[in-house]
Amino acid sequence: MGGMPVEGVASINDRLSSGIGAQFQGGGAIAGAGANMMGFGSGMMNQGYGAVNNFIQDSAGTNPSGFVRGGMDAGQMFAHGGSQANIAQGSGAATGTAREMANQAFGVTGAQSAGTMNQGFDQNNVANYMNNDVLSGQIDAASRDVMRNLQENQLTGNAAMAAGSGNSGSSRRAVMDAIATRGAADRVGDIAANMRGQAYNTGLGIEANRASQNAQLGQQNQQFNASNQQQADMFSAGAGNQLLGQGFNIGANQLESNLQREQQGNQFNTGQFNQNMQFGANMGMDANRMAQQNQQFGANLGLQMGGQGMAGMQSGANMMTSGINQQIAAGNFQRGYEQQLLNNQFQQAMSPYNALNFYNQIVGAPTVLNEANSSSRGRSSGFNFGFG
Repeated sequence: MGGMPVEGVASINDRLSSGIGAQFQGGGAIAGAGANMMGFGSGMMNQGYGAVNNFIQDSAGTNPSGFVRGGMDAGQMFAHGGSQANIAQGSGAATGTAREMANQAFGVTGAQSAGTMNQGFDQNNVANYMNNDVLSGQIDAASRDVMRNLQENQLTGNAAMAAGSGNSGSSRRAVMDAIATRGAADRVGDIAANMRGQAYNTGLGIEANRASQNAQLGQQNQQFNASNQQQADMFSAGAGNQLLGQGFNIGANQLESNLQREQQGNQFNTGQFNQNMQFGANMGMDANRMAQQNQQFGANLGLQMGGQGMAGMQSGANMMTSGINQQIAAGNFQRGYEQQLLNNQFQQAMSPYNALNFYNQIVGAPTVLNEANSSSRGRSSGFNFGFG
């Protein structure tokens, strides 16, 4: 007989071997992907917290008064433009006009009737054509679209564009606003100059026509005065006094009108100045508020990126750990099988010795025939098969 039987060990079949290999390769792929995710998460975290630090430094260096000061400077520029409204003025107390009217009446002598002539060419009248309430109102109406476009389109467009690019508080935006304001002021000045120039030319034409009429009236008066000298002498005294009173009345009315216009003009200019200064201050505060909001948004975004980066690192670490565990599990399975083979080989190698020990335990020691006083001795290997 071949001795006691020894249990065998089944081999790893192709399917199991393929599964173990796939498990090991899959674990390596998972571990590699996890390591890559950890690297990506670390980079994202560093970028996010770096962005937070930058935004914090920018926020610490922000000077709100700078925005307000820039807005107030722009408002002061608007205010000066709004406070330069010209108020049409009369010539005040028309003492000279009153005396001239009276002298024309008192000066009628003989056959002369100079009181029927107009004043002729008057440079003051030309100036009044250039500066009066009607023309000022027309200039304001013609300039309204320019100022409205500045306030509602150009300045708001500059603010929106600067906000979209994150440069709300930049000097470039202030330069763009100043250029737009200066352009609007230039266009308003051009409109006023053009309209006042046209009024001046119209005044020149009117006064020139009046001078021409004087020349014609002079010739007519010379013919008329030849036959009316006595009537003119009688009329001149009463007419002179009447015209003197009218001239003083005209001067008093002009003076009162001038005072009212000057007061209205000062009130209008003061209101425009204060309104534009407040507008500029509001622009500065809005710019500062927008800058603060952008900084807060950037800080929150950076913190979010940092948190996502940390989460990505944690997920990558978990994936890498899972992959490594898969590889270790595959290795442990292979090692267990190899250990089982070694144990089986050991049992096979020990099979003859186990059979001898078993025989000694059951039968006893062999008999020695050539020694009368021989003794039998058994050996136990210490193996216990659990037999009763």
